[in-house]
Amino acid sequence: MKSFWTEQRSFLIPFLCIWVMYASYQLFHSQTDMLIHINAHWSPLGDAVFPFITYWGDGWFSMGIGLLMLLFSVRPGLCVILSYASSGIFAQLLKKFIFTDFYRPPKVLASVLPSLHQVSGVALHEFGSFPSGHTTSAFALFATLAFSSKSNLVKPFLLLPPILVAYSRMYLLAHFPEDVLAGAMIGVVFSVLTWCLIFKKK
Repeated sequence: MKSFWTEQRSFLIPFLCIWVMYASYQLFHSQTDMLIHINAHWSPLGDAVFPFITYWGDGWFSMGIGLLMLLFSVRPGLCVILSYASSGIFAQLLKKFIFTDFYRPPKVLASVLPSLHQVSGVALHEFGSFPSGHTTSAFALFATLAFSSKSNLVKPFLLLPPILVAYSRMYLLAHFPEDVLAGAMIGVVFSVLTWCLIFKKK
């Protein structure tokens, strides 16, 4: 029997490479500068699609996919639900009890907020920035879908949806880059742990 790491390397290696590169980039740039740079490159297309894409990180979306998968394959569907639930609870515990003074962009950038581009109809919040819950859920979901796939060609492409969710959170001024970076790792780690537990992988 192949080990989990051998089976899933076509997803995990690209994920780790992208994560490390983005983490390294953040070492040399401030969070506010990166977010303002993203905000400066808004577009009408981005305003139209990112409020929709960001919902791929909502709990109802993950639960819906998980329940749908249960109809066809119990253990993968259970992995989706449990990885979403466990990673989400962990992220919320970090927000509520450890990183309580990590504020969202609208509060941190209050002095320049009127000059920043804001997407019409999107509510802006000030508290509970770190880590990004939407990013956590999206990576937990799509990592589990990648683990479920039998195709090594499909697996790396399943990184694209959660990366878009992460970008949408910054585009919409909901989170800083460090928030989505942490959320991505939390989501994948809990997906790996859940998959290995349910399928008894090493």
